[in-house]
Amino acid sequence: MTDNSKSKHRASDIGYRPRNRSGGYAILIGLLEGEQKGLQEMRKKDIISKAQYHSDTSFIVTNNIFYNAWSTMSILIKKLLVISSGHPVKYSLTSIGRKLAVQFQNQIELVQAASYDTYQSQNLTSLDSDQSSKTTPNVNSNLSDSNVTTERDNTMPIILDSNNNYSDEDSIISCVNLPAITLSPDSYEIVLICDLMEYQILMNSDKRKAKVDMFKNWLDSGIKYESCHLTCGDFIWIARSGPKELILPYIVERKRLDDLSKSIIDKRYQEQKERIISTGLKPIYLIEMSSFKGTLDRDTLMNAIFLTNIRDDFIIQFTRDVFETLRYLVNFTKTLIQLYQGRTLHSKCSESQSQPYDTNLMLFDYFQSRFVKTVPLSLSDMFTKHLMQVPRLTEDEAIAIISEYPTLSNLLDRYKELDEKEGRKLLENIQLNTPNAGRIGPNISTIIYNLYN
Repeated sequence: MTDNSKSKHRASDIGYRPRNRSGGYAILIGLLEGEQKGLQEMRKKDIISKAQYHSDTSFIVTNNIFYNAWSTMSILIKKLLVISSGHPVKYSLTSIGRKLAVQFQNQIELVQAASYDTYQSQNLTSLDSDQSSKTTPNVNSNLSDSNVTTERDNTMPIILDSNNNYSDEDSIISCVNLPAITLSPDSYEIVLICDLMEYQILMNSDKRKAKVDMFKNWLDSGIKYESCHLTCGDFIWIARSGPKELILPYIVERKRLDDLSKSIIDKRYQEQKERIISTGLKPIYLIEMSSFKGTLDRDTLMNAIFLTNIRDDFIIQFTRDVFETLRYLVNFTKTLIQLYQGRTLHSKCSESQSQPYDTNLMLFDYFQSRFVKTVPLSLSDMFTKHLMQVPRLTEDEAIAIISEYPTLSNLLDRYKELDEKEGRKLLENIQLNTPNAGRIGPNISTIIYNLYN
């Protein structure tokens, strides 16, 4: 090969750029993030754990899918962006690959700094175009379309949505005991509703003050939110005009990876999905990727997540932490406010499949009464379920607390007898009920005190 041909070969390799949010793109960023934490070489599973967040394609191998995001590794090696060595195989960036990965990372930082208005206006323009042709847009086609990827706010990091068709059977249905409602344009406001238990957990977990400040910022940015007990889901949006309330066609279930692991093991996962699907609302799984200490391995969890997307038609939304979760909810709320501006809304009492941007909407009262769990729970069971939602609290710790204080009322009565300092220490010396186990400890004791006071 002549020097000239070698030069052309190198130039073509340098010019290769993986598509945005493709497997190759994500692998390069994952390797760079590893380097920045001192890992000059990385194994496959370690790369995937960092790369999956940056890819719209699954890295999980399934029996009926022969191609996944990892398949692009061979192209990266061929293009001299990545090198492999050793046994077991480890991977590292070449100087060319590192330069490209840095460019991608810089683009992400620029996107994070970009104004939300730019992102929002592009999507609204796209929606208006679709509406003018009288077609029903799929939420995924607007929110993750490749032609707006470089402009989108990274607080809305990934939306995965399978391409199923929606039912056309929705219509205005009068309810036997509930009045038919019509809300004219500009007569209603859109409100984010947060489940009361979820709200308490968010507000009383780590970095409480920062979360309080963020919730206050919602009000400053024009976002209206309330907390109440939701009979299904963690977050919904309603259109409200005085006492008249209709649910917009989305329902959000928030999951931390460790909580997802627990729910799969104790069989709550499938039951929760079935209840959400039964509402007829478009389900969104909001999955926080941080602080994973679950029993199941990460690959098993990711496989369950992608099956939920493909088989159950859930939108899958990954976020890094609770702060990014809150930012996503703010941005999604702003988008819904714009999308429903100028629309007339009608009520229905039906769980028939809702369409994105639907204007025939379920009554909130109907939703709350229709999806109440019918299985009665004892006060002790309810207290246990609440404790299991507390960040970093294990099942053994919850059982130990219940053995001392069987109900929430018992615990609250005891707190009333103590001053703040004593209250924070109340639970720390409770012994766990497992062999060679320790105590609850001061951290969990303080978290639970803050949660209920």
